[in-house]
Amino acid sequence: MSTDYSLRVEGSSLFKEIEKENNFYKSIIANNSFYIIKTDLEGRYTYLNPYFCKRLNVNPEEWLGNDSLLLILPEDHKSCIDTVVACFAEPTVSHWVTLRKPVLNNIIFTQWEFRMLTDSFNLPSEILCIGHDITSLVVQQLHEKTQLLSKQEETVRIINNDLLELNNELEERVITRTKALAKSESSFRNMMETIPQIAWTNTLEGRITFYNRRWYDFTGLKENRSDLWDWKKIIHPDDLQTTLDQFRQIRKNYIGGEFEARFKNAEGIYRWHLNRLMPFNTKDNEEEFLWVGTATDIHELKLLQQQKDDFISIASHELKTPLTAMKISLQLLDEMKSAPYHAMLPRLIIQANKSLNNMTELVDNILNASNFNEGQFKINASEVNIFSVVQEFCETFITKSAWNIILTGDKKIIVSADKAKILQVLSNLVNNAIKYAPNSLTIDITIEKTVDSAKISVQDYGMGIPVEKQGPIFNRYYRIDSTIGHGSSLGLGLYICSEIIKKHNGDIGVISELEKGSTFWFTLPIEQVI
Repeated sequence: MSTDYSLRVEGSSLFKEIEKENNFYKSIIANNSFYIIKTDLEGRYTYLNPYFCKRLNVNPEEWLGNDSLLLILPEDHKSCIDTVVACFAEPTVSHWVTLRKPVLNNIIFTQWEFRMLTDSFNLPSEILCIGHDITSLVVQQLHEKTQLLSKQEETVRIINNDLLELNNELEERVITRTKALAKSESSFRNMMETIPQIAWTNTLEGRITFYNRRWYDFTGLKENRSDLWDWKKIIHPDDLQTTLDQFRQIRKNYIGGEFEARFKNAEGIYRWHLNRLMPFNTKDNEEEFLWVGTATDIHELKLLQQQKDDFISIASHELKTPLTAMKISLQLLDEMKSAPYHAMLPRLIIQANKSLNNMTELVDNILNASNFNEGQFKINASEVNIFSVVQEFCETFITKSAWNIILTGDKKIIVSADKAKILQVLSNLVNNAIKYAPNSLTIDITIEKTVDSAKISVQDYGMGIPVEKQGPIFNRYYRIDSTIGHGSSLGLGLYICSEIIKKHNGDIGVISELEKGSTFWFTLPIEQVI
């Protein structure tokens, strides 16, 4: 009996102790500064401690059974759900998450420990969430970050100011440099436009960057960027590869050079040009080169050089022929000196004189051409009847040849002329008629009076002269293709005729038609005192 009583007393005391301890924990839970809540496995509130309700200004009776996400900012819903899922995955450990909760017009920052609770069968029953307010800490961190950001902004501001000053200085330098370059480039291009040659600039790689106006005038190409690459198409095909090779080789040596090539003009005619390339440094103390090129038209010079070469070759040939004939005649005469009455003697003397006369004529033509060039050719003029002068020539000529010269025209025209020089002109024109019309034995010479001149025409009936050869026919060293006539010439006869007539203040020309013949004419002023 006493034992049962003792047990009841001890049990009562133990119950009181447990109740007292339970009340103590309840008091702690109810009054501490932690947020303590519990939710069921669906996330509905099953318990909210007084501190939580006070801080969030909620009525626990109204919120029990409601979704716990409603007291969390929508932006943090995913973080909260992920933490709950983690509790299911690992129910024996705590899981932490930071959540923002709305309080009136403010937001508080809270940090939570989530832990899964189990029932007597060790199965998940509830989720215990214990949290505390970290708003002050977050504010402090934000304050520190704000201060740091302010310092960084000040640093950035200072750097920006420095960069702005540097940028302004650089812009000023660029503007100044650009103006200087523009002025320099303008001066350079103006200079390039004033020279009479074609001019251009190109890079070290050979890319053309500029042409002056002479290029476009000569080639007929349009002034646009695409034509900067079209320079190859105006070079003669026979000169293209050599030009490319020399152009490339010159750019390698950095000292410049020159080469010749034929360029096609706007009319499609190729003309010889002397091309020069020189480099210059485009920047101070830097190895950056730009090449300046010029192309000088040397077509006439090349033609004169060719004519000179042809002249030397033909003169040698023309002099060699009569010299050889004279040499043979003299050798034969030397062998016949013991027989002074040999039948061949007169013929050999005639042949030697003919060869000598041919050489004399050649030398006279050369000397006359030289005198014309040096301005030393003189005219000794007097008043003469031009018909009588031509008639005298015809009578002399007919006795020495098989050709029939028919002279017609005005017999009373008086001109002021150098008789010997006019006879030289007539001799050249008639000899040309014979040379280029060997199958026509008739030559017509006509004299007629114009307004203030006497016009003398020498007409043959040979093969005629092509139109393209009529223009330059009176140029020095110019020769019609030797296949048209017989033999060769120095290309001086018609040039000398032209210069003689010019000295008489007259004109000279030709009218010709293929297969019908040619008419060479010249005029002499009537009663013109020279």
